[in-house]
Amino acid sequence: MTLDEQQEEYVHLFSMLGDELDRYDYLLNRALSEGAAFDEQIRQDANRIQGCQSNLWVDITMEAGLVKVRCDSDALIVKGLAGMIAELFSGRKPEEVLSTSMWFLDEIGLGQLLGERRIGLGKIAEEIRAYALKQLDKSE
Repeated sequence: MTLDEQQEEYVHLFSMLGDELDRYDYLLNRALSEGAAFDEQIRQDANRIQGCQSNLWVDITMEAGLVKVRCDSDALIVKGLAGMIAELFSGRKPEEVLSTSMWFLDEIGLGQLLGERRIGLGKIAEEIRAYALKQLDKSE
């Protein structure tokens, strides 16, 4: 499945959830299901995304030539959304990460909630793209 197809699935899922409360509930449950899956290693200052109202961390690595992304936040809604972003970009080749933009946040209908949070969440994609570019530069 391509990045765009995955994002279309996210948009479709959120359209099926009904109102904003159902969407928030989905994100909360998603964040809670991730629970303590991340160890404290991800919550390092070097991984912290600046410009987000809540604490938001992203850990990006390469495994077998594919980008691997892990995210965490102390705010459950943000953690749920960050988990979707991590899922979106994980398991992709750096070339694919660089060839497609992340647009699903604009389409999932969370309006006011995403207002300022969109900046921090968007920075995750920027970090992932910068990491992917660095990996391509290394391989050339």
